[in-house]
Amino acid sequence: MFGSQLVVDADDNVLRRVPKLLLSACGWSLEETAARCRALGGVPVPAHVDRDSYSVLSVLGLLPPEPAFCAVELHDPALLPGLLRTGRLPGGLEVLCSSDAHRLADVTERPFRLCETSVLQPLLHAVY
Repeated sequence: MFGSQLVVDADDNVLRRVPKLLLSACGWSLEETAARCRALGGVPVPAHVDRDSYSVLSVLGLLPPEPAFCAVELHDPALLPGLLRTGRLPGGLEVLCSSDAHRLADVTERPFRLCETSVLQPLLHAVY
């Protein structure tokens, strides 16, 4: 139903298949997840925060002040002013927007550029 779940290297070579479904939630808290990401040199960015289900806002009601995040990802950028006004998202976060497409036909044509002063630039340079 969900297709192959693969572990690939930087050149997209398949290293192995993962037999268990990776769709399920883990038992880590938000704080522990962010800490583990940072310990591995990553930048934790909560994704799909504006979704009606399976999102930080749908579960907690707001993005808590701890752990501190530098950015969030929204599906619908038009919702940002209301989320800021109601205090559900703190100000000062960088906002990434994504189509969250699971099928090619659902991909939206949304330009995406990080400004040179983005806190995410080091991550982008490390990946590319």
